[in-house]
Amino acid sequence: NWPALSLLFWFSLGLLLGSISEKSETWEPKSKKSLGIALAFLFISSLYLFSVERTLQRLTLTLSESEVDLSKASSSLKFLRNAPFYSSYYLARGNLNRLTEKYDEALDSFKKAEILNPFSAEPIYNEALILEKKGEFSLAQDKYRESINLNPFTEVKYYQGAAEMATANLDLNEAETILRQGAGAFPYNASYQGFSYLYEFTGFNKDVSKLHTTYSDLLSFHGKLDEALNAVIDAQLFDPTNSESQNLQKIIEAGRQK
Repeated sequence: NWPALSLLFWFSLGLLLGSISEKSETWEPKSKKSLGIALAFLFISSLYLFSVERTLQRLTLTLSESEVDLSKASSSLKFLRNAPFYSSYYLARGNLNRLTEKYDEALDSFKKAEILNPFSAEPIYNEALILEKKGEFSLAQDKYRESINLNPFTEVKYYQGAAEMATANLDLNEAETILRQGAGAFPYNASYQGFSYLYEFTGFNKDVSKLHTTYSDLLSFHGKLDEALNAVIDAQLFDPTNSESQNLQKIIEAGRQK
């Protein structure tokens, strides 16, 4: 997450290993000074890396609370401002501005985050949320699509946001296309089963189950009952406790018997 700090960490580790490898017959480093410098750099970079990551975690938790503590969030932002070469400061500031309904400032922060980290779809997704709040629905839909195209296999919410936007615009065919793409990006297969314990621990399985349930519901609405049944069964494989998918399956099965 922090390229500059990671570079310092790995450079220090490489310097440390290099110093150790240049040993004499007594297995002692030739240059104890370089070894000491390497250890010092490694300790400092590790400590700073840990500090900024913990600060980011605390800030994320603060921003996710129902009542945001603005003073606590501002304090964390001041520390993150000094973290080099990464977009987390602007991403967090944008989220804080969004929660306080400063939409123009939030959009500006997310754009800066996007420039600093062009490989992440998170700033783009947040831009879509802001544009939707501002009523710029066409631009918001484009941003949702852009976030999906950039990182198609990372976040379920990118597909959900795009599908909800299409549904709000009464473009149900587009919503179905988006959800089909999302269901294809997150299938129930051997790869998922191998890491299912991790997904269940993080709650990711519930998000994917909800995606497949929504997809099944829309397929059912379009009269594609066989596909809808397959999708809702997948939803229950991801999350057997999903009562919405269980009820939907009963409705679909009843419809197929008519």
